[in-house]
Amino acid sequence: MTIPRELSLKTVKGNVILAQNPVSELSSLRGTDFSVNNVSVTPQSGNILGTVNGNAYEIDVELQLPNSGAATEFGFRLREGGGQKTVVGYRSTDNKMFVDRSASSRTDFTTNFTTLHEAVVQPVNGVIHMHIFVDESSLEVFGNDGTVVFSNIILPDSSSSGMSFYVSGGTVVVKTLHVYSLKIHGEVRCSWQYRTMNSAGSPIAGTRSRRSSMHMKIP
Repeated sequence: MTIPRELSLKTVKGNVILAQNPVSELSSLRGTDFSVNNVSVTPQSGNILGTVNGNAYEIDVELQLPNSGAATEFGFRLREGGGQKTVVGYRSTDNKMFVDRSASSRTDFTTNFTTLHEAVVQPVNGVIHMHIFVDESSLEVFGNDGTVVFSNIILPDSSSSGMSFYVSGGTVVVKTLHVYSLKIHGEVRCSWQYRTMNSAGSPIAGTRSRRSSMHMKIP
């Protein structure tokens, strides 16, 4: 089951696309916040996430590619430990965002389990935006405000709770980074509204909003 999403139409480079973003009500699940602002990171930098760990969390980050000396690749190693990791990254050489789960855990239980997913994402004014949700068995990535979305199953050991930020081939500026722990135990109530939006972000005439709700008890 994926997280609830809001769908909208957006215009990207003259093309109208269907964008998906997590509903705002999910912010009610946020716990503690670790944040970083306006920090330049190079391959020689230490891990800016070295003090952060967890098995269920949300990452919201804006990454700026400088005009010169920009990194060729950067991203996150998530659910890391004991030789396991799932990589969410971006390559500036071909403008592709990707999820690599080849080392996430066991991957050989079916031939249909693909380990690499990628899609073209163009920087907007030199900025790449990633919105990531991670829990015990899933990973969801919303790139550049939902213009690209990845939904993946991962099956790491519960002890694989580390995370790191990596950079290759140059510099990237972490404009804003928030890592929120997620409250997934106990009773969770969530409601959301489906809206049909046009490329300007306004409701399309003749369509109606529809509100749904979800109630879960998680031991």
